[in-house]
Amino acid sequence: MRANYFRSFGVLTLLLDFLLFFAIDPLLTVSSSPGRIIRIQVSCIAIAIVGLGLLFLRKWAAIYLSLPLFLFGIWFFWTSIEQVPFPYNLLCMCEGLSLMLPLVVTIRIWPDLTWGGKWFF
Repeated sequence: MRANYFRSFGVLTLLLDFLLFFAIDPLLTVSSSPGRIIRIQVSCIAIAIVGLGLLFLRKWAAIYLSLPLFLFGIWFFWTSIEQVPFPYNLLCMCEGLSLMLPLVVTIRIWPDLTWGGKWFF
């Protein structure tokens, strides 16, 4: 496995964060409380920081991407067994398994990643 997979995860994360921020921002300014607007902006900034960390191959960013996706993938896999009818639960289970794959990539390229410098970048 090459480290370019994590760079592509970083680019994808930054792109989706950019699109999400500019897609949600006009909707929030019309009818939302200031606290909600601040929470969404802080979330978008945190996602952008993780995307930059992935772009620069940082271990902390790989952990922030891989572990939540792995845990969500396990939860999605097990809940789709009971709650989704038979032919469709196999698709949901495959989607849950696909969310677990970034942890496999993280484990495989862990030696190629770095913790970063003084400011983690």
